[in-house]
Amino acid sequence: MTNFHVGQKVVCIWEDTGEPGPEPKCGVVYTVSAVFMAADLPHIDLVELPCPDTDEWFGGYKAEAFRPVAERKTDISIFTDMLTKQRTGVQA
Repeated sequence: MTNFHVGQKVVCIWEDTGEPGPEPKCGVVYTVSAVFMAADLPHIDLVELPCPDTDEWFGGYKAEAFRPVAERKTDISIFTDMLTKQRTGVQA
């Protein structure tokens, strides 16, 4: 279906998705709360923009309006390098 999964961070890459309901803002990071197919297209629900339960809107946003956020792993090598240089008297 898509590469999205529940709990994943995604960023909106275009506004005006054409869907009724609250509009996601371009560049804002959201959290996926559901992934599903609707009208033969992958859709996602967002934690930060709960879906109104109305007859005119089934909920969800087109998945193509979002991309996964590249989450970097914590890397403390820069700090350990600073400590090593400080102990040996090397100036950075």
